[in-house]
Amino acid sequence: MSVRGRHITLAEQTPSFAQTGIDFVAIDPANHARIFVFFVIDPDHADLGMVAADFGISCQGTRTKRAVMVNTHNLNTHTDAQGRNRTVLEITFENGDSFEEQLLTLRDLFGARLDPYANVTRFSFKQACPSVFDCGCNPVSENLSTDDYPVDYLARDFDSYLQAFYAYAGEKYPEWGINKTADQAVMMGEVIAALGDEMAYIQDRYALETQFDQLKERRSFEQLTRILGYRLRPEMPASGYAVLRHYEGLTQTQFVAGANVDVLAGTALNGFGDADHI
Repeated sequence: MSVRGRHITLAEQTPSFAQTGIDFVAIDPANHARIFVFFVIDPDHADLGMVAADFGISCQGTRTKRAVMVNTHNLNTHTDAQGRNRTVLEITFENGDSFEEQLLTLRDLFGARLDPYANVTRFSFKQACPSVFDCGCNPVSENLSTDDYPVDYLARDFDSYLQAFYAYAGEKYPEWGINKTADQAVMMGEVIAALGDEMAYIQDRYALETQFDQLKERRSFEQLTRILGYRLRPEMPASGYAVLRHYEGLTQTQFVAGANVDVLAGTALNGFGDADHI
């Protein structure tokens, strides 16, 4: 039977309520170590008559099986979301720092008034958080400044990034000696400036590759011309014809008729350029 079905069965008991079970668990948003266990039938109902001392409580992590110690527990009256007053079991544990899902088990120490199929439930100490990242265990200092440091967006090279780093460090840590060359913080500042310089260059290069008069990559040119409806021919090695004239010696012989000869592969050839030099 499903949990929902079991709750319906408990709520429809006749002629009297002999047992109750856990409906759901709520976490105190002000103190995650305190939880409120709501029941299908209030445990202090006349047919049940349970008091805080009747409950045996155990809680442990579902993965690590680490037990969470109970400091105090008692029955209190709470108002639910529908405006109804309900009797809940308020349990305060030793701490609520764990992000692990917990397994809560309740026992009736003096009878069988807790349904054995509805006396166990899972919950998380962090379920009252907007997200698990908003419930850090370390409190935030009230003196911590939330004002953002002004960013120099004109810093685009190594020197300007380094100067911005020094300006920030000098203002936030006035006792720090920036001029010490061997200081590890100076080294980290130079690493940060070098990374910033590299990233700025990459961003600028990407932007320039979108302009015809600035691009350097053939694939950029091909992509731009494709937008305009042109396609480049595939790249091919240069080819052409060579006219060879062979003369005996270094001086051209007068009135020698031309002839066709075969040039074997690997033959060393010298050519004269426009300036008549080899």
